[in-house]
Amino acid sequence: MPQRGKQSMATNCSNEAEQGRSQTPALDAAMANTLPLMQQTSTSRMRRHRERRRKGLRHIAILVREGEISELVRRGLLEAAKRDDPTAIRSAIYCVLERSLSRQV
Repeated sequence: MPQRGKQSMATNCSNEAEQGRSQTPALDAAMANTLPLMQQTSTSRMRRHRERRRKGLRHIAILVREGEISELVRRGLLEAAKRDDPTAIRSAIYCVLERSLSRQV
């Protein structure tokens, strides 16, 4: 049975993803208007790459283990029903980064 506080954190992360917002507006802008890889031209990929660099962002791909996804669900950052949704997983990871890095500053 999920704890009440944990469920609300997952809902907050999910609501932000569903509304098309992450916790960092610059990331929203960088992810906007992306096409599937097969439809992109090298020119458009380079244009987005340069735009991200100007904004101080870096695009990286990471491998996420099933155990890490389970931990996101256990901590209430990801709804169990969305554990196979890449957008929901990305939003949960953004929440982790935002929370852990904001404490350092």
